[in-house]
Amino acid sequence: MTKHFRTLIGGLRRNLFKARASTETRLKAALSNSPTGIQFLFQPSSTQQSAAIGFAFRGGIAHDPEDGPHTSLVAPRMLLESALNRTGGQISETLTDLEGTFVLNAEPEAIFGLVVGPKKSILEIIHHSREFLAMPQISERMLDDIKKLVFDQLTEHAAEPYTKAQQAFLDGLCLPHPYVRSVIPDPEMVKNITAADVVTWHSERLVKSRLIVSVVGHISEVEAGSLVDALFGRLPKGYPSRKIEGVEFKPIAPTPITVSTDTPDQAVIGIGSASVSVSQPESWLAARMLAHILAGDENARLFREVRNGTGKTYGLQYHFDFFLGASFFVLFGAIAKEDLNGTLSTIRSSIDSFVTQGPTAAEIALARTAVSALMRTVTQDHSAFARELTNLLFFGWSVDDINRADTLAAEIDLSTSRYREELISLPPLVVVAG
Repeated sequence: MTKHFRTLIGGLRRNLFKARASTETRLKAALSNSPTGIQFLFQPSSTQQSAAIGFAFRGGIAHDPEDGPHTSLVAPRMLLESALNRTGGQISETLTDLEGTFVLNAEPEAIFGLVVGPKKSILEIIHHSREFLAMPQISERMLDDIKKLVFDQLTEHAAEPYTKAQQAFLDGLCLPHPYVRSVIPDPEMVKNITAADVVTWHSERLVKSRLIVSVVGHISEVEAGSLVDALFGRLPKGYPSRKIEGVEFKPIAPTPITVSTDTPDQAVIGIGSASVSVSQPESWLAARMLAHILAGDENARLFREVRNGTGKTYGLQYHFDFFLGASFFVLFGAIAKEDLNGTLSTIRSSIDSFVTQGPTAAEIALARTAVSALMRTVTQDHSAFARELTNLLFFGWSVDDINRADTLAAEIDLSTSRYREELISLPPLVVVAG
């Protein structure tokens, strides 16, 4: 339901980096320091001849001033466009020729990025990628074009039924908060951004004191440290990001919150509550598996029970919004209005039964298999793995937590009621947009 703005320069040749099935045990990750003292997580791999650097700078959209400007919405794209202009577009062609990719995007609590490419050319890819982190040179025309593009994207996104349902869900769940504002940004907050705002944003956000780095690849720890210095060594130290206060939740509305949309035949529903924090590894892994049992695929409980109860096969999905100070879990989907009341009743009954009685042994077995397969897929894709490791570091996972994640996921007793109660509270908040 949430859309983030992501820009990619260059491109991976998917057949080259496609994950291969592997039965070998994943090598252990370890914290290390680059020659200049930048700490990073090193995850060695022997399955692919590639390397990926995932990184994050603490301080994202939620850290922009409440009354604007929300510079994080345009700054990453400005950095990329500025680098393209300085090089006459050559940098994009060069990265494509080197089979490299650079990603930079603003999310609620951080600016996330990724550099990935073949082992043989990763250092050259990084040397070119430094251009994207350099102080931007901004023309008024470039700024106006990007502001208009982002404004139009945000406006279009805000008009979608799913976005309206999500906004109503967040507004009904908690009091106004920077997290909520950052999930569905106000397009008007883009209009007054100036070139000076982008320069200030760059000076404050892209600094070593806010940096989190993960390196994954078929390289040595020494090589990984050299790559980290090559990409980030020139950045200033800067200052840490400010802490955002916690979310204050509202009492759950006893009846569904309704929102009007222009969809005559369908309504978008959202059912959920506050949920478990990613900073709790065991509870978070349990929540991911339990969410899969509820709405992960065609074998999920809600899919089966809605089909059996209504004769319809609605594609219900689940979504998490994770922040350092809060997290939200919501089940959502588009339902025919003529079936709305009966379908909602079936869904609520199914959720109540799931939370109070728990999953069956067969459901638990299927969820373990599915989540285990997903984890293997992520670890075999260096770019996805680097991004995931950076996320976990951001949310406070220790190296031990990361290294034992597979074992922990296999050992968690999913029949324990605490995990279900952490995933979704009863009664849940219900939103209907339609």
